[in-house]
Formats: sequence, C-alpha cells, structure tokens
Amino acid sequence: MAPWIKKKTGHRFFFIFAAILGLIFSVPLMSFAASGWLFIGPTGAGSVQVSRNYSNDNTLWAGSTAGIIYKTVDPVPTSWTLMHDTGNATKINMIASSPNYDVDPAAYFAQEGNGVSWTQDDGATWDSTMSAGTPNEQDGAAIVLTNDYETGISGSIIVGVKPGVYVSDDFGATWVVKWTDPLPTNHVRSIAVSPDYTSDGIILVGYHAGDAVWKSDDFGNSWVQKINGLPSGNSRKSYALAASSDWSTTQTVFSGTWNGVFRSEDAGENWVQVGLDKVNIYSLSVSSNYATDQTMVAGTKNGVFKSTNAGAPIAGDVVFTEVGSLGLQADSVVIDPDFGQSASSSGTIFAGTASGAYKFWTTDLVAPVTILTTVPIAPDGDNNWFISDTSLTLTRNEPGSTYYRWNDDATVTYSGQFGAQAGDNSFWYWSADATGNTEPANLANIK
Repeated sequence: MAPWIKKKTGHRFFFIFAAILGLIFSVPLMSFAASGWLFIGPTGAGSVQVSRNYSNDNTLWAGSTAGIIYKTVDPVPTSWTLMHDTGNATKINMIASSPNYDVDPAAYFAQEGNGVSWTQDDGATWDSTMSAGTPNEQDGAAIVLTNDYETGISGSIIVGVKPGVYVSDDFGATWVVKWTDPLPTNHVRSIAVSPDYTSDGIILVGYHAGDAVWKSDDFGNSWVQKINGLPSGNSRKSYALAASSDWSTTQTVFSGTWNGVFRSEDAGENWVQVGLDKVNIYSLSVSSNYATDQTMVAGTKNGVFKSTNAGAPIAGDVVFTEVGSLGLQADSVVIDPDFGQSASSSGTIFAGTASGAYKFWTTDLVAPVTILTTVPIAPDGDNNWFISDTSLTLTRNEPGSTYYRWNDDATVTYSGQFGAQAGDNSFWYWSADATGNTEPANLANIK
C-alpha cells in the first residue's frame, strides 16, 4: 500500500398461494422465491418475533391483524400452528420473547384495544387476565422484556399503550402505571429499554404524532421529552426504537421517524439523522452482534433497508441499501440473533406485513473492496505532494454503489473520474454491494 494511502480500521460491517388445511391447529403453506424474499405466512401476520435461541429451536412467533397468534419451529418454515385466538379480532402490534427462551420459553403480545396476552410455557397455556390498574382494554402498541426478565427485578415487562406506560415485575400478575405529567396522551408506538436496565433504569418511548421520544432514567417514575436533533412537527413521530447490544460502551439507540432513521450515542439525549431521509419508518431491528457488524434494518412503507455501517462516526457516511424487493409496508422486522456471527452463518431477516410474514436469507455477508487509483499514479512532488493536475478513480470489486467524502464535507455518490481538491486533504471512500454490505471507510491523504 502506498505511504500516502491509509486504511481506517473499523467495524465491518412466493407470490404465495397459502392453502389453509387446518382451521384450528395448523396452517400449512407453500412458498417460492420472489425478489429475494420468501412468503412464509400466515396471512395477515404483520408482527413477527424470533426466539433468542433461534439457531437451536427455530421458534418463530407471528401475530395477525385478526388477533390470531401462530408459532412455527420449522426452519423454512412451511407450516404454522395456531396457538391462541385472542377472541377480539384486533391487530397484534408487537411481540416480545424471553431473553433466555431455551430455559424460559415466554412470549408476550401487545394487542390493539385489548392490552396484552402471554404464554410462559411455549404456548401450552395462555393468560390475558389483568388486575386493576393494568393495560387491559387499552391499545397495547409496544412491549419489551428487559434482559433481567427472569429475575423480575425493577419492572421486567414494559408495555406502551394509549396514553402511557405500564410495568410488571411479577410476570404479568400485577401491573403498575408508569406515566405522570407531562407525558402526552397520544399513542405510545415504540419502546426501547437499556440492556443495562437493572442499573440505569432507562426506558425510551416513541409517540404518535409530533410527541417524538420521551425518556425515563428512574425506571419510569419520571419522564423528559428528548427531541434535540429530531425533525419538527409530525415528522418526528417515532414508530420504532431499537437499542444496540453494545449499549454499555456506546449508549447507542436508533429512532425510526417519519423522516428517516436517527441515531443517538448518548442514550437518547441528542439525535442525528443517519439515513433514509423523508422516508416513513415503521420498524427497526439491530443485530445482536452490532458491536462488530454495525448492522441494522429498517422497515418502511415500501420494503426493508439494511445498513452494515450504522455506527459510522460521521452520520452522513451511513449507507442504507434495499434488501431484495419486498414492495410492501414492513410493520415489523427482525434480524436472526445469530446474524453473521461466523463465516458460515446466514444473514436472515424476517418481515411482518399486512399480507403475512416474509423471510430473506443470504450467505453474502462480505463487503465489497474499493480501489483508489490516481493520475499521476503517485505523488510527483516532495513530501508526497502532487504538483501535477490530479484525477482520481474509484473501482469496486462487485456491483453496488461507491461513495466518497473530502475532509468533513458532505458524502458524494461516485459517478466517474474526478479531480482532486487543492490543498492538504483527507479523502474518505467506501462501497456498498447490492445486498447492503458496506465496506469500512478507507482514508487517503491527497495533497
């Protein structure tokens, strides 16, 4: 490598015919590939969630727009089992499963207009009976389980409803209202909880309309609105929130607004846009291996987009690439918990839509490589200065898009050979392939 080119180290980042053969117990399906996505059903499954132990148990939950809850342990899957009919014919908005599903197979379902239903034994038995002062009969829009769920410490189940937040620290037996003035009265649409919740007590909730993001750092006892850097008006409605797995070191959390994806690196205090400008975001999922793969996906009105450099130091350098061609509103998205954790690991993403659940699978988790060439081929002056007019060409090793940036200027999409800027410059360049794998930024000193 020439001495004037430096490498910055960093993180690497069917049309379906569904035959309903069993009206009560099972929903067999047939599926085929369509633009990289597999329709896996069941019909109307807008909400999906995987077991944290998915690589071993293949457990996938789905909730339909009619209040029906399904489960499959088929790795394809080709069939689903109807596990529970809530009896209310209203939408299952969000699903949360136990952090240690292999030893504690619990799953909770937030339901529009009817609070929460749950199972603590992999679907063998169900409960939705709640005591006074609970989210029952409310719009259960969002739900999370904390990492210490099994211990029941400090409110291990957190539910967002209209108009506030409830917590339970006894597995749903009793609930405590956790909202006070000045929380707004609009619907809660999303919740993120700190992976270190037991010690820091941080909850973030996203609201419908312009109420944006509110934060509590005392287990929900008090709340403050956090809008610094978020868009104004209704564009800052936050339909999705997702905390990164490396929270203890970076305090990174993402908000999906109606004006793109925003990132905070100080637990929600301040926000900066990282991509999908002017796009409505309905769902987010962050890789469980985010500390090293920097991967997240966003569900939009017209499909799913992926970034493998979501933690890039310069927000403008973050690249989102469409995953296949889903062409449907992704109300939920989930990344396989084992996404990309070994060379042989698959890159599996699930999406829930009004038509049903879809699966995207790829073995391509390798980012492209970009080569910089200059004319002249090397500096022709003293101390690595170019004294002749200098042109630059960027070449990547596979289909995709290439980007570059001079110093701290705006990121530019590469379209062909261009001239060097005058002076002593930092020149950053990188590429993303067609499946969204993004190369760590390369740095060259051009002067």
